[in-house]
Amino acid sequence: VLETNNALLKFDIEGDEWFCFKDISADLLKHFRIITCELHGLNNLGNDNFLFAAWSVMNKLLDNHEVVHFHVNNCCGVSNLEGVMVPNTIEITLLRKDRSTFSPSMDEIPSSLDYPNMISRPDIQFVF
Repeated sequence: VLETNNALLKFDIEGDEWFCFKDISADLLKHFRIITCELHGLNNLGNDNFLFAAWSVMNKLLDNHEVVHFHVNNCCGVSNLEGVMVPNTIEITLLRKDRSTFSPSMDEIPSSLDYPNMISRPDIQFVF
């Protein structure tokens, strides 16, 4: 059990995040003040097993945290899933909900603070 409520969790485990998180509880995650991660394989959201795993992980992450930054990783492109363009890999930063007051944002993605992950490729513009 963590001794602090100000820990930072950073993970980038090349697609295994969806299955590694199945046994992690939201109660454990609430000890982390900040969570930053790369989420892979979103092009598989059309697969029911993957969709269920991703839905479960996102619900755990969002139980006590709010997304404060979102960036499409330009490494892996986008996929057309039933007419919806979905980035294959994203990066998100979450802040625990007790740390701030949050409001919706319609800022452009990428923002002026973002840079392409692969400098040889253009960044991917994303519109909500």
